[in-house]
Amino acid sequence: MYKIIRTKETATGKRYLVRNKRTGQLAIATYVSPDGNAMSPENQGKYGYIMPIWNKISGKSTVFSWISR
Repeated sequence: MYKIIRTKETATGKRYLVRNKRTGQLAIATYVSPDGNAMSPENQGKYGYIMPIWNKISGKSTVFSWISR
């Protein structure tokens, strides 16, 4: 199961920042199914790896303190 945390519309399509509810890992995906059972990941890993990539995509350098590391 995946939970969509943030979305961003880019020139090449929508990107989703998602969390795997079972493992807690974050992922950047191009597709997440409506029920959250499947996704098409571009990158996935822990907070320290994913957030710099997400910040580059979103154009922000924010820290999401509400996402547990």
